[in-house]
Amino acid sequence: KVWIPLSCLVFDRYLCTNPRTLENWEQGRAKPNAQAVLLIRMVSQFPDTMSPFRKWYDSLDPQGSTKVSVALERIELGIHSRIKWFRGIGEYVLDWGPGYRIYLLLDGDKVIVLLAGGTKSRQQKDIERALDYAQQHKARRKI
Repeated sequence: KVWIPLSCLVFDRYLCTNPRTLENWEQGRAKPNAQAVLLIRMVSQFPDTMSPFRKWYDSLDPQGSTKVSVALERIELGIHSRIKWFRGIGEYVLDWGPGYRIYLLLDGDKVIVLLAGGTKSRQQKDIERALDYAQQHKARRKI
């Protein structure tokens, strides 16, 4: 168990997980997967790590946030067929609404770190921003 300066409600939103899942982890009924463990470590060391993605996610309408949540579940389950990798980052495309995109970073061979989110109309700017976040993440990992 790790102490994190966030309430459970805020923390489970950082992880994009169900509050019940977090409760199961706390009570030992389940264990987080490798991606969740990395996110827990990142949030405990750098509480603002997830803020770019969170800010975008929190701005979505209910249908959009549901679609993105389903995509995150698919990623967590290891379904990576919709991810296109380029320039060291991945882009998960949701063919719905404004063409949502989720930008990812592969850390090692299994762990995926969320960098940012966006839409088709802002794709190039979002890619540049995700590349910048990826570079910042890699610099922090060296510390």
